[in-house]
Amino acid sequence: PISRAYDRMLQLDPRNPAGPAKICTAMIAARDWGGLADISRAWSTVAPESPDAWRSRARAAWEQGLFRESLAHYERVLALRPGNVAELCTAARICLQSQDFVRAEALLDEARARAPGHPEVLAALGMLRICQGRFDEAESDLVESLAIAPGNVPAYTLLGRLRGGRFDEAQYWSLRQAVANAALPPEWRIAAGFALGDALHARGEYAAAFTAWRDANARARERNAAEGIRYQ
Repeated sequence: PISRAYDRMLQLDPRNPAGPAKICTAMIAARDWGGLADISRAWSTVAPESPDAWRSRARAAWEQGLFRESLAHYERVLALRPGNVAELCTAARICLQSQDFVRAEALLDEARARAPGHPEVLAALGMLRICQGRFDEAESDLVESLAIAPGNVPAYTLLGRLRGGRFDEAQYWSLRQAVANAALPPEWRIAAGFALGDALHARGEYAAAFTAWRDANARARERNAAEGIRYQ
């Protein structure tokens, strides 16, 4: 039904972004990455000037573990939205997953020049510094990022790994709030749950730590089942 609706939508107005954007949003909500890849491929073909179309293609490839393909699509987004800090950070994160550290650093240097002290830039820099083995710099960037944006779950997970689960009280309670926040993306709540388990373990609350890890693992299994992922 979704594909038929999309075909009809293209017949009516192939360049109206509202229709394909809504369908891509529905595919993301359903976590149907193959469907998202099909829809966004058609969208980017008829509307190659749409950054949303290429962003959707990049998301579909990313979720299927095709990081270099994802980056290739996101380069089109960068070309259509030059200098956008959020786009630069996202592209840098894709580079890190595809182990293109030189390109990631170049993107983050540009983002930092445009927005010094931006929390997303700092968090992405923290991830890059970890990959480069520059752990003190990474910790400093992540702490600064969380001081500005205390709800950034990926920054908590990275900081927790660097510190062996040791957070200050404000960071600890922000992490607990993230685990309980049903509005967050599933992957964020899962990551927050594992980080919370590490934090509880570091505090000597071992039973609570195993409960947090168990709950996070249960959420991960639910998400994987919804996406048809099975582990032998």
